[in-house]
Order: sequence, then C-alpha cells, then structure tokens
Amino acid sequence: MNANDHDAARQTRGSHAPFRRPPILRQTPVIPVYLADVIVRIAEERGIPANACLAGTGLAPSHLGTNDRLLSLDQAQRIFENVWYAADDPTLGLTYGERLRPVHLGVMGMALLAAPTLRAALDCLVRYHRLLGPAWSISWTQQGAEAVVVMRRVVPLGDTGRLHTDAWMIAFARLLASLREKPISSGRIELDSGALPVADYAWRFAGLSGFEVCFDRPAQQLCFPADILDEPLSGNSPAAFRESVARCEEFLTKRDIGEDLLSMVMRHLRASVRAPTLEQLSAACGMSTRTLERRLSEFGLTYRDALDHARRDRALALVGETTLAFVDIAEMLGYSDVSSFSKSFKRWTGYTPSVHRGGATS
Repeated sequence: MNANDHDAARQTRGSHAPFRRPPILRQTPVIPVYLADVIVRIAEERGIPANACLAGTGLAPSHLGTNDRLLSLDQAQRIFENVWYAADDPTLGLTYGERLRPVHLGVMGMALLAAPTLRAALDCLVRYHRLLGPAWSISWTQQGAEAVVVMRRVVPLGDTGRLHTDAWMIAFARLLASLREKPISSGRIELDSGALPVADYAWRFAGLSGFEVCFDRPAQQLCFPADILDEPLSGNSPAAFRESVARCEEFLTKRDIGEDLLSMVMRHLRASVRAPTLEQLSAACGMSTRTLERRLSEFGLTYRDALDHARRDRALALVGETTLAFVDIAEMLGYSDVSSFSKSFKRWTGYTPSVHRGGATS
C-alpha cells in the first residue's frame, strides 16, 4: 500500500472522521523523536512502510534515528494518525504501551531508573513529564491508603486519543512495577471511556499493565497501595539521580516549558473560586487577551476549551468530595442555572451529578 492508499484509508475508515489539519500549525519542536520511532517500528512490522507513516511531516526515515531531534505537535500527531488509519487496529495503543521503555523517556527515564523510592520517581514524573510533550498534565496525590496518579488530556488528540491513553496507562503501570522489580498487588487503572468492543481487549489491557482495569470512570488515573511509596528501590543511585535530575532541569529551561502556557492557564482556572472571564484569565497570565487567544490557538484550543477542561475537573471534585448543593456548585463554576450545569456534567461523565455523588459516597 502506498502513501496515496493510506490517505484514502484515512478518509474512509469506519466511523472515524477524516483527517483534518489543525487550523493553526503547531510547529514548536517539543516531542522527542524516539516516541514516534516506536510507533513507526510497530507499523513496519505490520507491513506499513516508514515513508507512509511520515507522509505530510517533512521527515525522512533517517530522521527517526536522531536522538536529539524534537518533533512539533503537528508532526507527531500526523505520524500517529498515519499509523492509526493504516493499521486499522483499535487496540494499537496496547501494543505501543507494551513497547515503551524508560529509555524512550529520555533523560527523565534515566532519572526514574535511578530514583531512591517510588515517591521520588512520581515526583520526578510530575515535574518533568512535559519533556515528553504538552499533550498531558500529570499529577499525583496520596489519598488515604492509596497513591493516585492522575492524567488529564490538555491538547486535543483527535482519533488517536484512545491510542495514547491506553499506551501511557500501560507504560506507566509497567514502569512502576519494573522499578520495584516485582508486581504491584491491588493496582488499578481507571479510564474515563468504555471498553472497546473487541474480543479480549480488557483481558489484554489488564495482562499487559498488571493492574485491574476499570472503565467508564470519572477520570483517568492509576491507583496502587501507598505503603510501597517509600520502599527502597534496587536501582537507587544517588549520584546518577542527582545528575539526571539536573539534566532534566536544564532541558526544561532550554525548551522554555518550565511552566508552559497550558499548565499556567489550567492552574489559574482550577484555582479560581469562580470561573474567570477571558480578560481576568489573560491578566492573571500576564498577557493581553489577544495574545492569550493566539497562543492557545497554537495548540488548537480556545478559552472555552480550557475553561471546559478546568470546569470538569472542579465539578468532579466538588460533586464527589463535598456536600455543597448543586445550585451552589453551578454558580461557582459560572453556570446560570443548575440545569445547564447538569447537562455539562452528563456530557463529561455520562451520568448526572446526583448519580456521581451517590456513587462516590456509597
């Protein structure tokens, strides 16, 4: 199959929408090339030529072997969509996640391998995950007897969203177990989407990750017993850890994403007692409204998109973790009435605030 055949496949594949370029080219190099190299190698094993995977990116197969090369969001998204449509396999993310190793995480991967404890490794992951690109926001907390790692989509990923979600959940679950050099009992992966209607999908997901997998949950998170957080790791190397962390800091500075725009915007939106206006958000970010809108558009986002992400996160917390009346929550989130809030909540989660609160407290 040649490149034209793959373009045609993109246009006609099942129920997926045709490939569309983002309205604003996102050309800032931020994504390590080795993350794309892994998916291209998988494609080649399935008979899809590397040139077809790279169509429309301006890249040649030889560029994939350049360790210090960074891809733009445009280039990376095009590669993954090329492979996604050509492979015609909804479980592609499972294979990709299985193939990802610490070495594919670059200097951050080296820091994780040398970390003294899982707690230190998680702190490192949260601090430096942006070295892998700005598509995700990762955080972790200790909630009673559990450690909870939360992944939030920040940049729209289109049809490949499921691929990336499955892959990174599997990759991080396997990473934690590999750092311990033994399985993690009672681990759980929660996804905000349903199980794919593919034979053995859920079974494969659980087998590859080593964690129980739960679908149709409010958020995407990885949970495991907190009592293993401070166990000494056999790979602990204080000198290597310090050196790798220092290099991570250096790379963050060089790429100018120490606190990237998306993280800053989401931080202000989540911290606001009431939803800020575009003008208020722009002022908090230290720029004009026009500049903020332009910079968000470079990621294919609008102020409304960012506000929707933040509202969803706050709504889940306020409904599930407080006893505030829904009318008060609606007002706090900037809705004119409870009905509008309830409609948005159901769009985000698939069920009403009442059902979510009942499930969270049962």
